[in-house]
Amino acid sequence: MRSILLVLCFSLFGGAAAFGQLINEFEPNPFGVDPMLVSVELIGTPGTTFSGVLLALENDLPNIGTIDRLAAVSGTFSANGLLVVEIPDLENPSFTFILASEAPVVDTDLDVDNDGVIDDPSVLGTVYDAIGIPDISSDVPTLYGTQLGGVDFMSLDVQEPYLIFRDRNTGEPYAVYGPDGGPFQIIAVDGTEYTQAEFAPDPGVTTYGAANPTNGTLPVSLESLVAEDMGKSVKVSWTTANESANEYFAVERSQDGRHFREVGRVSGAGNSTSSISYAFMDEAPLAGSNYYRLRQTDFGGTQEVFGPVMVNMAGLSAKAYPNPVQDRLFVSGAAAEATATITDFNGRILARVNNLGGGIDVSTLATGAYLLRVESPAGAENFRFVRQ
Repeated sequence: MRSILLVLCFSLFGGAAAFGQLINEFEPNPFGVDPMLVSVELIGTPGTTFSGVLLALENDLPNIGTIDRLAAVSGTFSANGLLVVEIPDLENPSFTFILASEAPVVDTDLDVDNDGVIDDPSVLGTVYDAIGIPDISSDVPTLYGTQLGGVDFMSLDVQEPYLIFRDRNTGEPYAVYGPDGGPFQIIAVDGTEYTQAEFAPDPGVTTYGAANPTNGTLPVSLESLVAEDMGKSVKVSWTTANESANEYFAVERSQDGRHFREVGRVSGAGNSTSSISYAFMDEAPLAGSNYYRLRQTDFGGTQEVFGPVMVNMAGLSAKAYPNPVQDRLFVSGAAAEATATITDFNGRILARVNNLGGGIDVSTLATGAYLLRVESPAGAENFRFVRQ
């Protein structure tokens, strides 16, 4: 069994060093085959620039305290103070995540006598955060979280935690245990056990880039979220049970359920303790699968994601409109990655467009008839249109 210590050494420009906790969410042991890369969500001052390195330090014999991994990360904290970075996959627990201001070189042994205590913590500079995660109880004494001013989780001795996250309201860390798909046990640092139902949103699902779950009060409590096939459009409707400082909902759509883009916004009610129903009509859904989710944003910029839900527009095909057209031609029902080519009836290519989201500018074309070819991974469709 191997256990490692992960050290995050960083610089924040704009005074964000006052934040005591910057490790907000990560998967110590993702489900399935270990990936090449894993995500780590950091929290800091919105809009500030981040750059640093992640180091891995072993804890088990015979290499306790030896740095053996290194990854550079950088980026800018979003409006809700979150930054998601990707690093090479780590060894499964036991290990500790540590936030510090200095970066010892690779192969440095910080625990020469292998007693589970860092001999000279000053080599880490200022330690801002430390989270120790064991897989068995015998590893707890070799974790460095508590001695560095952070926390060390207890062990269930039957499995490794799949997810670690901090409560969005309190910042308290929790470990998520359970089989792929749940049900999950949520364990606090002191060993207190919680169920999934005591948190919202679902703590068994990663929320990288959005606000974490909490077992406290959420700005918005969602009762339902539905997407309906309305023939040539999709109606997305949802109902809230209560709202607090809710500015708006961004409706986002995806064809693969992974890559979403905003297709519209609906203003929130601000503050409410009664049930409120909302609806948004997507007048240009894609042919085939359409996944919809809500990105709720409060007046302070904090965001929360609900969904997704899916509707299949199997009978829908792409459509070019208006036809005839004067200035801008739009294409509905086409995949996000679709491309368009305009030709005359002699086959001469007059224009190519790689992004159909904003329509196609045809204002420079002479009046007359043209051919439009729309191509996507699902196939190609041809249209005839008239420029007035």
